[in-house]
Amino acid sequence: MFNVNKGINLARQAGYIRKKYPSFRVDMPKSALLVVQGVLRPTARSCNYSFKMTYQVGSRPKVYIVDPPLTENENNERPPHLYGDWALCLYLPGTGQFSDKHWIGDTIIPWISLWLLYYENWLVNGYNWNGGGVHPSVNK
Repeated sequence: MFNVNKGINLARQAGYIRKKYPSFRVDMPKSALLVVQGVLRPTARSCNYSFKMTYQVGSRPKVYIVDPPLTENENNERPPHLYGDWALCLYLPGTGQFSDKHWIGDTIIPWISLWLLYYENWLVNGYNWNGGGVHPSVNK
């Protein structure tokens, strides 16, 4: 039986993502690294967004939007909820919202789509972020 206290290993995470999102590419180039690539479309009116996620147990999943690239506003301000390397900030680390005990397919991947929905809204509503949350501090 699966021991929840030990967390979900990468092979199980990979299998679950493959089953839930069969169009995504899921690789484990190293035994301690999970790489997921896919396309998400937050709404029927949204464009398709290609993303890449890397994850190692004990670290936060790093998610990048590959295409189309995220854009700054006319004041050269980056969208909110981004780390310095343009990785998406999907949850507040240290709060228990995500850990190695959570399924990536039920948390991180849906949160990517939600983040993109707020991003699209940010682009069209005067650069107000309606997604709430705590923004990470970033250096430009």
